[in-house]
Amino acid sequence: MMFDAYYKDFEGGDDEAVFWFAMALNEWKKGRLSDKEKKRALKFIEAGEDPEIWSDHKDAEKRKKTLDDLKLKLLSEQPAQKMIKKPSSVVSGWKAGDLLALKIKRLYLWATRGLDE
Repeated sequence: MMFDAYYKDFEGGDDEAVFWFAMALNEWKKGRLSDKEKKRALKFIEAGEDPEIWSDHKDAEKRKKTLDDLKLKLLSEQPAQKMIKKPSSVVSGWKAGDLLALKIKRLYLWATRGLDE
């Protein structure tokens, strides 16, 4: 679900590697890391993600250690699968553009609901 919703925003961009790191770590923690996601994240770690950006950066060593730790974690045995809650949605009687006024003593607060339906 996360992949389908967000990958297109990162594909081929500067942050694609970070997307795979976050995705793999999140899935690993839930005990649900697939081989495909694991291989993709490890590929970016081994390729030395963004070497031109990180080569002279003051935190380059910390970054390398963090990625090495991530690699070790991804290669280790995953924890047992954890239950994942179904996403819940909030249903209200409001429609896009509805207006609410709330009087608090002498102060009026106005709020509009501008969510796309």
